[in-house]
Amino acid sequence: MKNPITTVSCLAVMMLFTSCRTTTSDYDFQQNFNFSTLKVFTIYPSTALKSNSPVLAQAIGGEIDSILQSKGYKKGNEVHDFVVTFYTEAEVETSYGSVNFERWKGFWSVKEEPLFAMKGLVVIDVIDGETGNVVWRGWDTRLTGKEADPRTVLKNTVAGILRLFPPK
Repeated sequence: MKNPITTVSCLAVMMLFTSCRTTTSDYDFQQNFNFSTLKVFTIYPSTALKSNSPVLAQAIGGEIDSILQSKGYKKGNEVHDFVVTFYTEAEVETSYGSVNFERWKGFWSVKEEPLFAMKGLVVIDVIDGETGNVVWRGWDTRLTGKEADPRTVLKNTVAGILRLFPPK
């Protein structure tokens, strides 16, 4: 029988690494669709994102365009095999935690302050140009603090999602 301390230590390390993974990307797709027929794409951001945040829509669209072209797909406007569309949602998540120690009260006390983080969702859909059906959907949810560089987070998020396209 194994040493219980070794077993518990191994489990703790495995939990630490699995809980700290950097990507939260996932995807779903139509099992019977032949993805090898997709060669030429067009990008259309969601109407709401384009009107509410045109800079963000342009940045995400640029990342998608760059990644798909690096995978060998060609960009077309009027003629295309598939359409890529995307949307985002974001919310501020607040929690309370111990962030400061005050010694001035005569003893060590913990000061509770709100901690803010941005929780974002990016969804990318691939739509068959012939049928108009969504054949692949990828998404990522990410929690970022104010110290994170938004451009780097955006680039890594889109790359993480499209790493899963096309499905193998």
